Amino acid sequence: MYSWHPSIIHLLEEKKYSKIIDYYQQIINTDPNNIINYWYLGLAYLLNKNLENAQATWLLCLSNIEESAYDQSIEILKNILETEALRQLYSSNYSLSLLIRQQINDLDETDVNNQLHIINLELLLETFNIENILHYDIINKIKNSAPDTLNLLLVLTILEDILKKYTHGLSVLLAESILHYSQGNQEVMNKIKSVAISMGEEKNHINYAIDLLELCNYFNHEDSRIFIHLNKFYERIKNYEKQLNICQQYYQKASNYIEKLSSINCLLSYYRTMGDRDNFAQLVSEQSQLYEQIEEKKDSLKDEQNKEIIIIGIIDFFYCQDLPQYNRNLINKVAQVFQDINKPCYPNFVFQYQHQECLLPPKAEADQGQFYPLKLRIIEPKKVLKIGYIAHTFNDHAVGYISRCLIRNHDRTKFDINLYMAQGKIDEITTKDFQPYVSQIFRGNRNVRALTEKIYDDDIDILVDLDSVTQNLTCTVMAVKPAPIQVTWLGLDASGIPNIDYFIVDPYVLPENAQEYYQEKLWRLPHNYLAIDNLEIGEKTLTRKQLNIPDDAVIYLNMQNAAKLNPHIVQMQMEIIQNVKNSYLLFNVRKDKNVLKKYLYSLADKFQGVKDRIRFIPSYPPAIYRANLAIADIILDTYPFNGAVTVLDSLWQNIPLVTRVGQQYHARQGYSFLKNLGIEEGIAWTDRKYIEWGIKFGNSGKLREKIREQLQQSKLNSSLWNTEQFTRDMEKAYQQMWQIYLKSIG
Repeated sequence: MYSWHPSIIHLLEEKKYSKIIDYYQQIINTDPNNIINYWYLGLAYLLNKNLENAQATWLLCLSNIEESAYDQSIEILKNILETEALRQLYSSNYSLSLLIRQQINDLDETDVNNQLHIINLELLLETFNIENILHYDIINKIKNSAPDTLNLLLVLTILEDILKKYTHGLSVLLAESILHYSQGNQEVMNKIKSVAISMGEEKNHINYAIDLLELCNYFNHEDSRIFIHLNKFYERIKNYEKQLNICQQYYQKASNYIEKLSSINCLLSYYRTMGDRDNFAQLVSEQSQLYEQIEEKKDSLKDEQNKEIIIIGIIDFFYCQDLPQYNRNLINKVAQVFQDINKPCYPNFVFQYQHQECLLPPKAEADQGQFYPLKLRIIEPKKVLKIGYIAHTFNDHAVGYISRCLIRNHDRTKFDINLYMAQGKIDEITTKDFQPYVSQIFRGNRNVRALTEKIYDDDIDILVDLDSVTQNLTCTVMAVKPAPIQVTWLGLDASGIPNIDYFIVDPYVLPENAQEYYQEKLWRLPHNYLAIDNLEIGEKTLTRKQLNIPDDAVIYLNMQNAAKLNPHIVQMQMEIIQNVKNSYLLFNVRKDKNVLKKYLYSLADKFQGVKDRIRFIPSYPPAIYRANLAIADIILDTYPFNGAVTVLDSLWQNIPLVTRVGQQYHARQGYSFLKNLGIEEGIAWTDRKYIEWGIKFGNSGKLREKIREQLQQSKLNSSLWNTEQFTRDMEKAYQQMWQIYLKSIG
């Protein structure tokens, strides 16, 4: 082991390199045969940034070394330079460390670890260029390195930096070479997977994320999240063939209960949203059987890495059948297990409320593992209630368009409004329609811990969930219960999580006996459970001529996604078309047009002359889509899953609605809207009435005109369009909830 001479250590620490040079020149004059002194003299020149003298010193010495000792001498010089390069690195002198390592590379271009250090230093100095990977031929060198010869910690550090900063094909090839070298090392795979998910979810680099996750998928792995996110990302780029392939891979590979349930959920989501009703119907029974077993599987689920996903699959129930008693009982059972298995591993650590405990695991302090002390929260009467809204949809999203009306109208003298984004993008809707009206928008970036602690530390009194079962992250936060009162509003029905206290409804959207099968307390607002106003209407771009529809024809419009187009409701709509001469039925294409066409045409074959009167319209940006709704004479709603925002948009455009009313929440939204508009026409309590109303609207221009006039007038007097009144109703509900809570704790 070689080192600097002890007598010059203080000079080294003081960076007096000129004096170090003088020292080594003197001892070389005294002892010219000790080549180690030449190595250190050259290094001293290098530290003094005199590269020419450094190289000259080493070259002069090497030229006088016998050939038999040459390789050993080079190795000694490399070791001396390596030691100093590390010392400079640990002292954060990155430029000097890089300069030294470049000299090592000149001495030995086959030293892969040294080249990895060079890349790391360039990354630290922000001078790295992705093309440098080619310059050093680092991909081939890593791939061909013998096992256990590379510094894996260094490799992982470089890999993470490059993957995050450079969304480039070379970054993917680098990741592939490291996986190949490490033979699919789990730590390497976890690093690639983590970056891929982040880049896809937060940075919207979807194709890049797919390439990285497919690398992980190529190697044997036991992480279902690779399949889950590949499924999600392929769907986003509309590569439905690859999406189906990855879902089928996942389903075939699934070996335990959680994997089977998760993979079925993914496949069902694909079949449902693509309109593949046959495969959906076959698989949904298998899903139900698995969910029926969930209580007996609870203990085994607690240690599962991916346990939070179990709650999302329950949304499939809403599309299948209008059986709320059965569905809600099963949902409540699943939600109870979900809350239990997502409880923390440290039951002695809790969120501290006065007279109330809510579980959260401790935060480990750096290197000490101590509990993170959270303040004791005292609950007391107050003039200003702190309301938190949690969702991933405070942006260009249907929930965003609805909730912005409430947020905008809140009385800031009585309510302090805070938004918590579980994940998702910030866009123009966020900055224009939310940010000016709230105290903060906290971005959780998919970190349940950060979201939960932030909500608790902010002293939120009432936490309102807008995601419901559309977001497992939000469900997990609600299960932990960081606020004393928790409420569900919007989303997809209530989640059934026991730690959620209330579900916001109205007099119509759920029947009177619904409390019998809801875990949450149903809080019925006096008018409607939502309100919107002043929707942006753009320029109309869709014409009858484009669709080859006569000017005097009657146009029926079904704007719902393929998931809601079950054969029963579609065939009822086709029967309407068959019985109304010169009528046409338009469907909105959200995904694969060919798949949708094949499905709907197969149903139309049963009705004479209907197939030729079906048209397909593409999706448009929100303002243009609303303008293009005007092409329709009548809106045909779906059942057992009604439209919500699309129906509201259509009613705002004064288009009559035919809706089939059922018993579950999703089968009564159109009914709720019409009742709050004071309109009875178009409300059908049976299949036959649905068909009759559809035919009646089609054959009566006077009836259509009457309803159009009522809808236009409703903008002046209906609570559905009165967002200020709706906000006061919600605020009154919050105040009453708070008073009830105060009484409950004495």
